[in-house]
Amino acid sequence: MCKIAMMSGIKPKYIKNAWELSKALAPYMSHSDDDGFGYAAITKSGDIFIERWLDNDLAFKYKEDNKHDKAMKEQLGEAIVPLESNYTSVGKVDKNNAVAIILHSRMATCAKGIKNVHPFIVDNVALIHNGVISNHTQVLNKYDANNTKMSTCDSEAIAFAYSGNKVGSVPAGIKELGQDLSGYYACGVLSKTESGKPYMDVFKSASANLYGAFIPQVDAFLYSTSLDI
Repeated sequence: MCKIAMMSGIKPKYIKNAWELSKALAPYMSHSDDDGFGYAAITKSGDIFIERWLDNDLAFKYKEDNKHDKAMKEQLGEAIVPLESNYTSVGKVDKNNAVAIILHSRMATCAKGIKNVHPFIVDNVALIHNGVISNHTQVLNKYDANNTKMSTCDSEAIAFAYSGNKVGSVPAGIKELGQDLSGYYACGVLSKTESGKPYMDVFKSASANLYGAFIPQVDAFLYSTSLDI
């Protein structure tokens, strides 16, 4: 199973510590879940940004516009993995203004590849998932009739269902979301309300594990599917 970790309510004075914790967690989460690593963060103004790496060892160490990496590609050409196949990003990376961060290390249950690395984003809903959704095809048929999905991963269907049920503005929609999904899941979501207020949402199926601990160094709770984390 994948590993996920989430923290919200990060104050400006602790943001550096929050990112240091995220970087420290990346290799630990990737010990047995090394089919990709990604994170999503949301700013106090409700803007989401995402970075994903297919090679877990490059998490937080590699960025497409990094001058050193560009120079290496120019020198080595096809001798190295093309940048585009190993890294993707969404939105403007604005780490100093982040108020919540969600992290995901993947153990593939379907095709490996950068397009299946979490988080997934649908209609300003960024989602990470641990588990397996057995009826994802039916969920996509219901909420993605125009076939706009970007991956072949069952987890993306949850993002479509979360957005389709408007859970961010109608919290009671989480009940229908639960009725839509068959399988095992623990999820973290970043999004914003209709008024633009950022939030983190955490939900799970009855059988899924989810733990929480207060981390004094970031003055926030960390939630994870791994008790060791």
